[in-house]
Amino acid sequence: MVIRETQRTYTYLNLYDYATDAILVNRVFPDEITDPFFATWKKRQAKNIEFVREAFGSLPLLKAPLFGEEVGGLDTLRRLADELYGDRNPAERLFDGVVHKLEQLDGDSQWMLRVPIGFAEKEQLDLYRSREEITLSVGPYRRNIVLPDELQHLEITSAKFEDKFLNIRFEEQAF
Repeated sequence: MVIRETQRTYTYLNLYDYATDAILVNRVFPDEITDPFFATWKKRQAKNIEFVREAFGSLPLLKAPLFGEEVGGLDTLRRLADELYGDRNPAERLFDGVVHKLEQLDGDSQWMLRVPIGFAEKEQLDLYRSREEITLSVGPYRRNIVLPDELQHLEITSAKFEDKFLNIRFEEQAF
């Protein structure tokens, strides 16, 4: 699944209060691959993994290595589980916090996106909006949040820092 689609799916899961406790990155080139042929691929993959870290904030990132064969059957599934979870119980929650929450305020025309900011100062915050996403910067750290279809036609009418959350209000604008 491409990163942007994963972001959109994650936003929809938040919209309907489904918990997400980790992000899985699949087919990561192992360090053992040192052939110069793969250098560009590994560099591009490292940039994408960094983008995923920025996009999903404090969610744990699990990396599944690129196997020499397709994952299918019990043996390769066990190997994949060992790579992802090690000694941890895969049924246990890896993350139990709020990464961001989308709340419908009034019909389809008013929404609030609540993003936890923690101990950031208001002066450190910077918010940029494109049609499909918002980019939130706190000092040198950046996070991209892909907006669901319901918000893409709405305008940001306010952004307030309250109780360690940045509350971003979206509304329909009368022309």
